[in-house]
Amino acid sequence: MAKKVIERDSSNTEAGVVSFTVIDSGQKLECDARVVFGNVYDKFTDVGKRLVLHAINAKVGDAAAAPDSDRFEAMKSTWDNLVNGTWAVRGEGGAGRVTLLEEAAVRATGKTLEAVRNYIAGLSEDDKKALNNHEQIKAAKADIKAEKAAAAKKAASKAAKDAAPLTIPD
Repeated sequence: MAKKVIERDSSNTEAGVVSFTVIDSGQKLECDARVVFGNVYDKFTDVGKRLVLHAINAKVGDAAAAPDSDRFEAMKSTWDNLVNGTWAVRGEGGAGRVTLLEEAAVRATGKTLEAVRNYIAGLSEDDKKALNNHEQIKAAKADIKAEKAAAAKKAASKAAKDAAPLTIPD
């Protein structure tokens, strides 16, 4: 069974909002259907509203499953793309999310992202696996993950500090 990485709530069709919480970091993203559909959302039937919220839930929520990615940033990027009228972003010409391998290769080699993407695009699956296992890539990936973990810890600590006190009844 896959590990649950986000909480989702799309139950309130009248509000027209799908809420996501990244479990590890506590980061929250709210996706308001009216941002994409405007007041037309309010004219949809209940079934129409449920379909819209389901689509947002699936599309944005699926982004959290992207391997080696910052879940919150992946979901936010997907939502921003939808708001801007783009269903899918392809990794051509520098567009799209930067993968952990790409970011690590940029750090390890000092090459541009475009050069790294072009190089990786020409590799076989076996060569990509070998690149992933290169010691410099593994070290850069560890640094990137540590930086993201530190940022997530900072965000979670701030959220905990700002949260209402936790009380447990006797």
